[in-house]
Amino acid sequence: MDAYDYWKEKIKARPQLEVYISDYLQKNASEEDLGTHIDIADWLIRWKKAPDTMALPADTPIQPIQ
Repeated sequence: MDAYDYWKEKIKARPQLEVYISDYLQKNASEEDLGTHIDIADWLIRWKKAPDTMALPADTPIQPIQ
């Protein structure tokens, strides 16, 4: 089980907490990233080293957290 699935399951046990588990990395990670189970910390470190290569396409919708 990767961290995304782990936290999705874990948060079900705490319905009183209003926590949103984002699937952004699941949807946007490369096959290699999925295979190595990157997490948000890995992605942020990569972005900090090369922010120009991590830009979102102009048509990427940004959705508010509800």
